Amino acid sequence: MESEDRFRNIVENSLDWIWEIDCAGRLTYCNAAVAELFGHAPEEMVGQDGLQFLHPEDRDEVQSRLSDLRARKTGWQGWRLRWLHRDGSQRMLVSTAIPVLDANGTLSGYRGIDHDVTEAELQQARIRRLARLHALLSALGNAVLRAGTITEADWEEVEEGFLRAMEKFDAEETAKLQEKMEKGQFSLDDF
Repeated sequence: MESEDRFRNIVENSLDWIWEIDCAGRLTYCNAAVAELFGHAPEEMVGQDGLQFLHPEDRDEVQSRLSDLRARKTGWQGWRLRWLHRDGSQRMLVSTAIPVLDANGTLSGYRGIDHDVTEAELQQARIRRLARLHALLSALGNAVLRAGTITEADWEEVEEGFLRAMEKFDAEETAKLQEKMEKGQFSLDDF
């Protein structure tokens, strides 16, 4: 009994989403982590089709892959899925699950754990933006250093390179960068 209580305590206090679904995809168990991850109490999610909480653009792909996994009675590891919080924001979770088989070997559902990697994904996107900015500013710095020794044709090449580098930024990022530079408020911390 002590080990069962210990296990229950770990599951209920985990920050990771620990869940179980039946073969129809209905959630049969959710730990308390769903309140933070999705803005729903566990009892609001249990009995519901788990796909309804997925990002709408991902539902068809997930349904298709789940059909294949069910047919093979296999689980998965490291499946990155976008989920929706009640407030409409997205969460990226990495999912791992095992099949649940009855005594006859018939698949009765899945049991799994999903880890929230939303913040890590946002940080990776920020790092990519900073790398693009670094490349842009390096190219610009190199052009300035060469300014005294380059010909008109070289300047045209520098301008073309600068414009190609600027294309790596989307329009919104470019507008923000220009506005900050014009106001003298440019800071790498903004990226």
